[in-house]
Amino acid sequence: MANNDYSTRLKIITQLRQNNEPATLTQLSKELKLDKELVFHHLKKLKQQYVIAEIDKTYTLQPFFYDENVMEILNSGMKSIVLTILRELGDTDYTEEQLEDAVRNNLELFIETFAIQIS
Repeated sequence: MANNDYSTRLKIITQLRQNNEPATLTQLSKELKLDKELVFHHLKKLKQQYVIAEIDKTYTLQPFFYDENVMEILNSGMKSIVLTILRELGDTDYTEEQLEDAVRNNLELFIETFAIQIS
């Protein structure tokens, strides 16, 4: 997936989480200042990956995204995995920003892989 695709999907997830309630395509498009077709494309992909659900023409995140404990556990667990890999590779020259990017990228890959396995 292109970095721009990831960025757009992350914006959608973040917006849905901030809204804390289901949102329509039009609402998300306006809030994100993005073209409706682009938002729809990414909503469709996120739905296929079981990240969001569509209910009565509104979109909402799966419940675990609203649970701070679950998100903290996922992030912490992936950070431990990434740090272990970096140590095994002997890579100790990275910034905190690079580490957070690696954690986000690996979480996305984990979600995509999990969705492929259960579909």
